[in-house]
Amino acid sequence: MLHLVYHQRHRLLIAGALGGLAGLGLAGAELAAAMIAGCAILTAAVVLAVAPDRRGCIETGLAGLALATLLPQPLLVPGTLLFAGLVHQLIHGPILDGVGPRLSLQSDRTVRVPLPVEAVWKAVVPGAGPAETHWTGAMLDHAADPDDIDTLYMRFAMPDGLFDEMTATLIERRPHRRASFLLERDDVTAPEAALFEYDLQRTDGGDTLLHSRMVMDGLSPRRAFTMWCDDSYGDEMDGFARTLRKKRCWSRSAADPQPDALTA
Repeated sequence: MLHLVYHQRHRLLIAGALGGLAGLGLAGAELAAAMIAGCAILTAAVVLAVAPDRRGCIETGLAGLALATLLPQPLLVPGTLLFAGLVHQLIHGPILDGVGPRLSLQSDRTVRVPLPVEAVWKAVVPGAGPAETHWTGAMLDHAADPDDIDTLYMRFAMPDGLFDEMTATLIERRPHRRASFLLERDDVTAPEAALFEYDLQRTDGGDTLLHSRMVMDGLSPRRAFTMWCDDSYGDEMDGFARTLRKKRCWSRSAADPQPDALTA
């Protein structure tokens, strides 16, 4: 539970801020606003625990409430529903995918894995080991393309009982030392591909230092906002390794004429 709350801290902060704004609009007093902000954070935490698939409704519902406080009191409830629906379409729907800049994400991470290099290689490089050894623990199976041994088709189990299909195209492979591959989801709703680069280093104690780099390009603002709120980007190795260093850099995609980087 604490792990879930930690990864959703950005969303909880947004909930508190929107709850505070709604409180000021409703009560006009700072103390009351602070209490409503606290209730908003607590309610958001409950939603995350009970219905995590509905977590996007947290910010949209509270944004709708904050905007509805600008209306006359009798219109508060219908105004909240109306504004919440509009906000949800704007920040979580595809309506604005065709406008605005595309974003790029580069995530660099160094982790220590309490396993030898050979085992880590099988766990992180697609196709290097059996499906059950993959670091996610969720890979169901994989199969190489009969016409291209560097292309691998994989299936991963999802929490809802379904599975997610992905394709990995190996770019570089130096066994137990370095690998890079392009990972693509076979899903029209998540068309962005991710480039992964892994460098493995054996330590004196027999553990492995794993340096990873993940690059995603062409992200829509909607997709980037969701990833930021979830604090989940696809390279987290919680439970498999201990993170020593991490750095993420957001920027406008190369196609955008005015690059503007933001490091977090």
